[in-house]
Amino acid sequence: MKKRKNLRDRMLQGYLNAALIPVFLFALISQIILQGRIVERMGERLETGRHSASQCFALLLGKYDMLVQDFCTDVDVLETVRGLNRGEVVSSEALDDLHHELGRICNRGEEVEGITLQLENGQVYFYDYQKKSFWQSDWADDFEIPRVEEGKIYRGLSIPTSNGEEPFHLFQVVCGVYDYREGGSYLGSVALSLNEEYVCGALQADEGMSVYLLDADTIVCATDKTLVGTSFEEAKKGQNSRYASILDEKSGMTLCVELSKNTYRDISVTQGVALLFVAILTVCMIMVISFKVTEPSIQSIKELERAIGLVENGDFSARVKIPEQAVTEIERIGHGFNEMLVNIERLLAENKRSSMEQRNAELSALEAQIDPHFLYNTLDTINWKAIENEQYEISEMIVALADILRYIVKNAGGVTTLSRELSWLERYMMLQSLKLGKAPNLEIVVSEEVIGCEIHKLLLQPFVENAVKYGFAEKKDECALVITAKIAGNQLHVMVEDNGCGISPETLERLNDESREYEGHVGVSNVRKRLKLYYGEEAMVYFESSLGEYTRVHLFIPVEEGMVCES
Repeated sequence: MKKRKNLRDRMLQGYLNAALIPVFLFALISQIILQGRIVERMGERLETGRHSASQCFALLLGKYDMLVQDFCTDVDVLETVRGLNRGEVVSSEALDDLHHELGRICNRGEEVEGITLQLENGQVYFYDYQKKSFWQSDWADDFEIPRVEEGKIYRGLSIPTSNGEEPFHLFQVVCGVYDYREGGSYLGSVALSLNEEYVCGALQADEGMSVYLLDADTIVCATDKTLVGTSFEEAKKGQNSRYASILDEKSGMTLCVELSKNTYRDISVTQGVALLFVAILTVCMIMVISFKVTEPSIQSIKELERAIGLVENGDFSARVKIPEQAVTEIERIGHGFNEMLVNIERLLAENKRSSMEQRNAELSALEAQIDPHFLYNTLDTINWKAIENEQYEISEMIVALADILRYIVKNAGGVTTLSRELSWLERYMMLQSLKLGKAPNLEIVVSEEVIGCEIHKLLLQPFVENAVKYGFAEKKDECALVITAKIAGNQLHVMVEDNGCGISPETLERLNDESREYEGHVGVSNVRKRLKLYYGEEAMVYFESSLGEYTRVHLFIPVEEGMVCES
């Protein structure tokens, strides 16, 4: 059998015949013109790149200056920091708010690795964004923050930092914290740590152009991370490049842009005219040659189009007839299309059979379902029997169980108010206390501004159940459960606290690790997944505990615009 020439070979032969001479002329003319324009164009691009990098750096500093300034002027933060500096006993709520503010500042900025607050008395508070932790970090509490007398300090750390993964460098915005209500006394300094790679990316002026950020002669930001911390003059040696620099007066650092002569390419206006001439000439020649070369393929494609039209109208029995003169690619497409239709017909038959089986299964499931009204009516009958026999405690349990079932079944996973959720938890706790054998002391502390806030149902129940199941199981003394709710910033902060046996540090670490599911605490994993589904990444849960003393569960839910919070 004679081997058919494929479409690529035929088109390549036509292109070579039609375009070889014009392309050669174009290349020769372009090189002559390019050499005259390259020096001039490089100077223009360097100036533009330097100006663009300077503007981007100013915008970046302004953005993170504002974040740090918000933290340093926050009234609640200043109040807490003042007390910590004086050695006063600060409430756990105040410390929680300080931690929350540290985390909120990190969440507001892109590529913020963490924030560190170093007080005048040496105490250090931080938030590691990668670990989502206020307590553990490989680096956030491991460097000295300079005292800032006025303004802000900008610095790059030449020693790489690591979170247990790939090392990275930091660029820091450092600001002093002053008590302006008491004569402007110095309270400490705060350092906002950015990923150096993000800063370098934000300064990137143009494709093919490198940007350096220098502190004196030391490189603090560079595209090549191996150069960070080295001398810029040493880095320039042996480079066939041109440079342009500018001093940023705000930070005291120097921005330098580099353009390599080896990679520079310019498409000038003259080149465009030459390219247009060559293109027109090439197209005219290709149109004539391609018509003859592609005619067999066009006929084959029309046959394929005919078959596709039949399939679009629902005729899956259509098949492509492959002409003898068809190229290899078209022949393969035709065979593949025919095989695809065979598979589609088979899948349609299987799908029809599967649909029938699924329908039969659904009908069987419907027949096996218990009507919820039948269950409620049965519970109601048992309740009246208990009352007739003066079993009032059993009657109360049955009524509570019926209320709980109605609450769960009706609009499962829907939205309710915090007030209804807490009322349901009181009923739930009554049944749990009977199971426990003693009645825990339940205290609900909720401000009027949040009592009507809307939340999704059954978000608090797993934590209350864990308190009874694990916290109070072996406790001999009085059991107490406290539920508080308040608005913290733009979030609803709900805390469930018990005075039970507490959680071991190992278990506490696993519970606070959102990346893993902890066996035996399916409810906790379920709540985390539902929070991310309902409210996104801003919602979070974290645990605090001390063995033999207490366990606290903090639940943060964003108060979104339009969320109902009525008193």
